[in-house]
Amino acid sequence: AEDCASAYLKVKTTTRNRGIEYETNATYWIGASRAPRTALEAVALDIFRHHSRGVRFDASSSGAEWWTQVVDEELDIPFHWDRDYELQKEEGVCLHPHVASVTYLTGLGGAPTLVLPVASPVLAADLPAACAGRIRSASACHPAAGFHLAFDGRLLHGAPA
Repeated sequence: AEDCASAYLKVKTTTRNRGIEYETNATYWIGASRAPRTALEAVALDIFRHHSRGVRFDASSSGAEWWTQVVDEELDIPFHWDRDYELQKEEGVCLHPHVASVTYLTGLGGAPTLVLPVASPVLAADLPAACAGRIRSASACHPAAGFHLAFDGRLLHGAPA
């Protein structure tokens, strides 16, 4: 839990090409062929290897982007799509991971993660329209130490309090 808290950082950053400022959570990358340097990198790499087992990929450009969330029980994680935020801001395109996942390292309360069958559009301009309409189903994963949820990286998800 201490490692997660130290990795959970809010950062202000600027896109490379157009200099657009935005705030986000710090994210980290572990390449598929790299040796992990921390326990959290080892967990991320194990998860990557589990989900890529039997799949052909270029190890020189593949790996896992990971981050931690340390959230008070009464707070929520708003619904969102995992995506390359810089590419969205620079080019108006939404690029998503093949697989998104949530792994609970503790079981300390909090809201369940909900995954909705709402795929993100490719164009950022179409995001608001994708949020309209009736939701007829959802998948939920309640916080428990060691629980791991994996889903299509294009799907809308969050942990509303």
